[in-house]
Amino acid sequence: MRIPGGVIAVAAGVLASGAAYLTVLLPGSTPAWPSWGVAGGICLLLYGLLDLGARQEGRTPPHARWIFAGVSAWVALGFAGILAHTPADLDTPLVGGLPLPAAWMIYLLGVGPALLLPLAWIFLFRSTTLPEDALERLEEARRRVEAAAGGGESDARPARSPSPGRHDGTEG
Repeated sequence: MRIPGGVIAVAAGVLASGAAYLTVLLPGSTPAWPSWGVAGGICLLLYGLLDLGARQEGRTPPHARWIFAGVSAWVALGFAGILAHTPADLDTPLVGGLPLPAAWMIYLLGVGPALLLPLAWIFLFRSTTLPEDALERLEEARRRVEAAAGGGESDARPARSPSPGRHDGTEG
């Protein structure tokens, strides 16, 4: 049995973040790599969880994988910007009214994925989430439920129930 890529990414992300935290907790001086390890681990976790959440019938749609990889790379770029442009004394220029590391965080880590993922969902919904065969199965299931309920193949809508304010069966 093949292990899904999302499971591998989640496991690698947990290991990278865990190793970074463990290194920081050990006695002695702290090396520079743990912050990069946590950033990389978070990106792997992001990809893995998105991948696992989008699985359909045992697989993730290929288009979705590219989007998830792109979002994870975008977040990695944001983390790299924060880590590379944060001096030890935290004396940084203001960008959009924010210190540079905070600007990287807000604009790249917050706004970027918040815009990218809904747009990707809009453009890829029909091809990855509700392809024609799934729509046909949904219609067939609806017909079976209607037939079992005695409705046959009728496309008539059910009668409207009375408004919640009246209990005598009249509308109003």
